[in-house]
Amino acid sequence: LTTVTAFNKNGLIVEFICEPANSETDKTVINMKATNSSPFPMLDFVFQAAVPKSFQLNLQSPSGNSIPPVNSGFVTQ
Repeated sequence: LTTVTAFNKNGLIVEFICEPANSETDKTVINMKATNSSPFPMLDFVFQAAVPKSFQLNLQSPSGNSIPPVNSGFVTQ
């Protein structure tokens, strides 16, 4: 697995955990993990993504929409 920090600003850290395609599914799976290092909770968090037309995007439901403060929890999608 490869982890890439995609965004890090104002306490919000968004990481992508990438699982490369395998011969059975030919799909790359990218999981998103959002953490909050600020002292305040982040409420109504919504993650959006876009890909070129040559790719197919399938977004799963997030684990929640609030990210607790000071790295005390996270949201995944």
